[in-house]
Amino acid sequence: MQLRPLEFQPLRRGSEALLLLRDPLQLSEQRLLLPQALAPVLAACQRGVPAAQLAECWPDDLGPPAVDDLLDQLDGAHLLANKRAAQARATQTAAFRQLPARPLAHAGRLYPAKANLLADLFARRLAAAGDPASDQPCRGLLSPHLDYERGGAVYAAAWQTGRSALATADLVVILGTDHWGRPGGITLTSLPFATPFGQLPAAPELVSDLAAALGPALRADELHHRYEHAIELNSNWLGYLAGQGGPPLLPVLCGPVDWADDKQLAQLDSFATHLRTLVAGQRVLYVASVDLAHVGPAFGEVAVEDAAWRDREAERL
Repeated sequence: MQLRPLEFQPLRRGSEALLLLRDPLQLSEQRLLLPQALAPVLAACQRGVPAAQLAECWPDDLGPPAVDDLLDQLDGAHLLANKRAAQARATQTAAFRQLPARPLAHAGRLYPAKANLLADLFARRLAAAGDPASDQPCRGLLSPHLDYERGGAVYAAAWQTGRSALATADLVVILGTDHWGRPGGITLTSLPFATPFGQLPAAPELVSDLAAALGPALRADELHHRYEHAIELNSNWLGYLAGQGGPPLLPVLCGPVDWADDKQLAQLDSFATHLRTLVAGQRVLYVASVDLAHVGPAFGEVAVEDAAWRDREAERL
């Protein structure tokens, strides 16, 4: 009996220590709130410990082991790696592929949902960014994918730099972090992306050609696009600057990479080679939507003193 990949968020309710179990794919609308004391049992589930042995991990202060009840709760929320969850995933993947566009998943939470408010935010950030630091032709951008409140200045500097290239681009490729992707995995969708400024043009023929060349694995995790924020947060800038009449978008989710794994590197190289061949002759703007830095208390580290941190990083580099 094994858990699917989940997020565990510690919470407190009065004096009670709890764990919120969150499914990144949200196969079920149900979220489980369990006693934090069950952490050893959940860890055993993650390791695939047989159900019959889970009682050995049960904490004494929670009374007699209630393993069956716990497993029923986990199963009911599609949190176990079993046939029931797999069927729910398959059904929801099929439904996702039939949508007219990939819907906004984070509007109203990570950024304003109304187009006029978001346009005002972007306009102010771009004005503050000033002219690009370089007048050299731009072929690619590195951009963050955190909320616009914290990352707005960096987003604006990146997109200001790529603005002239965007005006003449035949295609935009956004390479976004797939926070729950398989190692070395590349995941495409042919759906157009919705933005507060309208729906972006898609590149379904290019997706089909890549999948035909590289196999169905390119779309096996397509449901990851539904709630992943990395591409959405940069596609909004694309929508603002280029609009519905801009170049088509190829959204590419990228899983973690083990740079010592030759098989993963070969798969990535194969994808890059086929993409390069298929877009030969086109003017392509590549956007890497990445985690630029996870530092400070929000990420479990000590507070950052900017000057001292920059000095340390300069020495390290």
